[in-house]
Amino acid sequence: MNLSKWHLVFLLALAIAVTTQAQTILAPELPNPKQKIHEDIKGALEVKPEAKDLLKETPAPTPAPVAKEISAVQPETLSFQKFGAHLGLGLPHPIFVGLDYLSANRMWSATLDTGAFGGKVDTVTLSLTNYEGAVRFHPWSGSFFVGLAAGQQNLKAKSSDSNIVAGQTVTAEVNINTSYYTPQLGWHWTWDSGFQMGFELGAQLSGSAKTDFTSNAAAFGITEANNADYAKIAKEAREKGDLVGKATLPYLTLLKLGWVF
Repeated sequence: MNLSKWHLVFLLALAIAVTTQAQTILAPELPNPKQKIHEDIKGALEVKPEAKDLLKETPAPTPAPVAKEISAVQPETLSFQKFGAHLGLGLPHPIFVGLDYLSANRMWSATLDTGAFGGKVDTVTLSLTNYEGAVRFHPWSGSFFVGLAAGQQNLKAKSSDSNIVAGQTVTAEVNINTSYYTPQLGWHWTWDSGFQMGFELGAQLSGSAKTDFTSNAAAFGITEANNADYAKIAKEAREKGDLVGKATLPYLTLLKLGWVF
């Protein structure tokens, strides 16, 4: 069958029209992307009625109170007063024992001591006793300190002689009583376990001194008034005793060991 040129043009136009109509039916119009994004943003920002009611009913949160700064010692630096006891070796009191006190801030400490020592030199028997109290300041709350002690000591010397009176023993005794003050410095180390050790250095200064001389010579009719030799001995004993009692002596604690609780 022969078709003319106009028949071909007509058929081609008809085919294009049918194809266009089919695309319209099968593929609906797609929304504009920009318009879609705009609608989404508007919906997100819009507060729904039920949300408005919820906001009205929910009270505003109460702001948390601002914590005040507390000026206090941290738990690891807290401490307590401590008490203890010690034993020491030194000069002029060779052996002594005492009680200790240590303040909570570790800036102050105190001790009460007593000591006794005795011996014999040739025919002379010696004894030394003392008691004292000391207060010490630790400027850096550490082991180093400066302090002052005050006390009382008694030095006794006793001698016997059987040649003065035939068949009799004459005994003489000298008592030197001295009050003293001892400025000092040193180091006291205290461990967490309570064990303590110390070293001290200073000078013992005499406040007052008194020497007493006693003898049983009077029982044998010997007195300072009727016996010049005996009077001389008694006088020398008192003078030398005063010199010893008034002397400034070195103060040294070679070692102090103790425990505090």
